[in-house]
Amino acid sequence: MNPALIRTAASAIPWKKVLENAPLIVKTAKRLLADLTDLFSKKKMVPITAGGSDLEARVAQLEKHEKAQSELIASMAEELQFSVQKIEIMEGRQRNIIFLTVISFLASLSVLLYLLIK
Repeated sequence: MNPALIRTAASAIPWKKVLENAPLIVKTAKRLLADLTDLFSKKKMVPITAGGSDLEARVAQLEKHEKAQSELIASMAEELQFSVQKIEIMEGRQRNIIFLTVISFLASLSVLLYLLIK
């Protein structure tokens, strides 16, 4: 892949908003999954007359797919939360590296000035 394309795509994502909203995304996905689980466990089938068994089978299949999609969303939300935690750790490390770089630069500059003056 083109590194410039990746850099452009990564810079276009509002990471600050993603980080701020990650817990809400996880909470919402878990609530959606719980609601669907409750719905499927309490579901009552109403008999349908003309062609009912075919329709019931299609509805059951759609419900199965919907539940699978909600589980996928919950899984993705948990992975996003994990990624956010790792990004926050990396942000702290980057801040420390920048601080150490500035200190090293100032120390090198002071040694250089000392040697030039001496």
